[in-house]
Amino acid sequence: MEEAGPLNTKKGQNIIQATYETIVERGICDMTTKMISQRAEASKGLIHYYFENKETLVVEVIRTVLEGLLATVSGVMENYPSNEERIDNGLSDFWEGFKADPGIMIAIYEATINGRRNPAILEKMIEFYRRVAEQLEETVLASQDLPASVSHKDIQAVVSIILWVIEGMTLHYILDPATT
Repeated sequence: MEEAGPLNTKKGQNIIQATYETIVERGICDMTTKMISQRAEASKGLIHYYFENKETLVVEVIRTVLEGLLATVSGVMENYPSNEERIDNGLSDFWEGFKADPGIMIAIYEATINGRRNPAILEKMIEFYRRVAEQLEETVLASQDLPASVSHKDIQAVVSIILWVIEGMTLHYILDPATT
């Protein structure tokens, strides 16, 4: 889908936001165009004008969510110069942001689950995880406090652990927010 055009309009963004909220509230499987239409205060015809079908809309919502999450990861890498600070402060920053809007990870989990049945969604999810891992690896490798003896495989392992911790924290919060 092109970056220019109807998606940059206020109504297009409103439809994307309404879809995001509906995914978080109801899940992708239970979501209908009518629900989105009511929440966005837009006709079903207008939704279909902007988006060919429900799957195209879901992919656009996930792209928007994932781009925002990637920007958050980039911000952590830029704001904290050492790897130790990135782990200590970066995970804390991520956690606070997640608690402010847990729907981000809920939408990502929904897309991951539905990606098993929808190749377009799965392709976007795979692309995102690869981009995040590569960006984290590049930033860690460029760090000034990295010992010379650390291999690229070591960096890949650390990045995997960071992503697992984030996923584990969010899943735990989704299942039982009172205990986190």
